[in-house]
Amino acid sequence: MEEQFLLRKEPLLEFRFLKNGFQFTDASEDNTSSFFEYHNVSNLEARERSYNWWLTLFDFILGVFLEASGDSLQEDGRQIRFKYGTNTVILLLNNCDWKNIIKTRDVILSKL
Repeated sequence: MEEQFLLRKEPLLEFRFLKNGFQFTDASEDNTSSFFEYHNVSNLEARERSYNWWLTLFDFILGVFLEASGDSLQEDGRQIRFKYGTNTVILLLNNCDWKNIIKTRDVILSKL
């Protein structure tokens, strides 16, 4: 039985849960579409927002030398992250409802 979660209509972002894996479709500028088999997925987590401290520090140092502001925090958006085999996969879920992201994560975890 196929189950589908629509996280965003424009541009389209959805997860389709199939018997052996899930299909991720993102029609934004990144235009990412991939199929992931459940048995290769591990260490799955959802992240709401975090700050990229290395990029923030670099921005600050660059701002000092260029006499620009350099006072902005560089933010990573909402995402689902997991290991797929030996690779780390980060699915960016910007402009998606946090509750739906958590439901999506829970469905994937239930199938692992």
